[in-house]
Amino acid sequence: FGLPGLPIARIGPVALTSPIHFAALGFLSAVLVAACAGRVYYSRFGCALRALRDDETAAVALGKDSSFHHLLCHVTGATWCGIAGGLYAAYARYVDPGSFGIDQSLSLLVLTVFGGIGNLKGPLVGAAAFVGLNEALRLAHLSTFYAANIRAIAFGIAIILLMRFRPQGLFGSYRYD
Repeated sequence: FGLPGLPIARIGPVALTSPIHFAALGFLSAVLVAACAGRVYYSRFGCALRALRDDETAAVALGKDSSFHHLLCHVTGATWCGIAGGLYAAYARYVDPGSFGIDQSLSLLVLTVFGGIGNLKGPLVGAAAFVGLNEALRLAHLSTFYAANIRAIAFGIAIILLMRFRPQGLFGSYRYD
């Protein structure tokens, strides 16, 4: 079930075979996507999205096409997810729907909420905290069972504290009322 045995990824004559190659490609891709997200955020399109988020009725009254902007927002998000999925498939050389269960989906949601919604820094900080905690637990040489439980407890406590004291996340600029 799934697609096993995907070919080795190549960029021109260079075969991506080591984790260092994928780390560099992942970092470069993250920088490019963040730069594109910055351009979108500060563009007229981004301004329209923020207006629709804050008060859709007022934005529509000012002439913003709600359905068009929602469609472009989903297309943009799907494009970035496709880039991430392509990088994952090239790295793992195996794609299976079981790789992305509810645990993975909740982890991505948690890191976004942890960092904050409404600006570019929040999700980046959330992702860095998530990766940092995972790597710290890996370097502590704990068994997988203990590391998974400690990670779940740490993020659970962090989310509870954030929802109590800073509901918009660490760097969030949008507050839900």
